[in-house]
Amino acid sequence: MKINKKHVRLLEKLITKGYDTEKKIAAITIEEILDLPVKNIAELREVEETKKAIGAKKLFEYLLEDESEEKDK
Repeated sequence: MKINKKHVRLLEKLITKGYDTEKKIAAITIEEILDLPVKNIAELREVEETKKAIGAKKLFEYLLEDESEEKDK
């Protein structure tokens, strides 16, 4: 397993914009997501994936990537 740098960068963006706790990220609205410095639809989806990971109490797993899955891509 290794750190998923894309997910870490997204968390850095969220923290920079004041979403510095799991509770704040989980409560983010679509309007707030649209105001974030995201570059494309894929990043918008990543914000939603982050919210889901937090809600499922799996943020640590979200920040790691399974190397076997990467090889399959």
